[in-house]
Amino acid sequence: MAKAELLLHPVRLRIALVLVGRRLTTEQIGRALPDVPPASLYRHVRRLREGGVVSVAAEGRGRGAVHRLFTVPAGGGLIDPADLASLDAAAQMRLFTAFTAALAGAYGRYLAEPGFDLAADGVRYRQTPLFLDDREHRVFLAELDAVLERAMAHAPAPGRRPRLFTHAVFPAGRGEHVRAVDLGPDRPCMEPGTRER
Repeated sequence: MAKAELLLHPVRLRIALVLVGRRLTTEQIGRALPDVPPASLYRHVRRLREGGVVSVAAEGRGRGAVHRLFTVPAGGGLIDPADLASLDAAAQMRLFTAFTAALAGAYGRYLAEPGFDLAADGVRYRQTPLFLDDREHRVFLAELDAVLERAMAHAPAPGRRPRLFTHAVFPAGRGEHVRAVDLGPDRPCMEPGTRER
């Protein structure tokens, strides 16, 4: 099964997102996703492993059982552009909806933590219109990728916590003027998008 089809399933997408930058056993994944029944979790992890989205990072024995640590390997979560382009508009929307649903779920779990602090945690989400030609767009994405690669090279360490950085880039609809949306503790206002007449 192609990666795009694998990740169309919201539970498999959530598992993949939980494992990005981490090495966890199936039991630990289950604790991160308590609403997923264990039998379903094991089945989805197996499907993701067969599809190359996740891999076994380490294996050991304990209490008479084999324990595997799963992770998303380099490139494991990337969908081949040709594979992605082969999806029709309805499938593209299902994949994007699964992605945003997983993001909303992760944010909900953060908000459920006792004493969450948006300002101290540096929480923000934004939408910013960028007026770029194709070359400028490619340069922008390359520069963004370089910044992300440097940050992703940081190994887990005391004082560091996993932070989700999520971005989506696509052209605005024709004739649509999108205003900036920038929410955070120091940016309490949001301007709605408007459509040019």
